Amino acid sequence: MDFWKELIFNEEGQGMAEYVFILALIAVAAIFAFDFFGSKTSSLIDSVASNIP
Repeated sequence: MDFWKELIFNEEGQGMAEYVFILALIAVAAIFAFDFFGSKTSSLIDSVASNIP
């Protein structure tokens, strides 16, 4: 029984899981932003990339 209590109430690693979740939300938001703004964003990124030496 102690094993199951430890497994359920152990909070070790919880912070890392939260960071991964936040990072996943940011990635999804970025994908939707690129999709929403479409070609304008693409041309802006191409312009910036061509100016990098």
